[in-house]
Amino acid sequence: MTHTREQINQLKQWNVELTFFNRGCMVKVGCKSFAFESVEQAMAEIAAYTKDPIGVGKKYAPEEFVEPQEACVPESAPTPPRWPMEPPIAVHR
Repeated sequence: MTHTREQINQLKQWNVELTFFNRGCMVKVGCKSFAFESVEQAMAEIAAYTKDPIGVGKKYAPEEFVEPQEACVPESAPTPPRWPMEPPIAVHR
């Protein structure tokens, strides 16, 4: 499968970590973790995520997903954050 430049850029934004257990596994994307009852189920979702990061993001974290609104954003504006958003870094003084 050939990925578009946009898909590749979205996939590069967040690390994906896998933690395997006796039964199932946990998939962490950015700061969000998701538990799966089987490794096969997790692998199917990871494959779906690589094909459609935005669609899978909406499926698992719709309240935190920010979809770009190209018609309303000037070309010079920075790209809005995408799912999953990293938590802000606290600065202590």
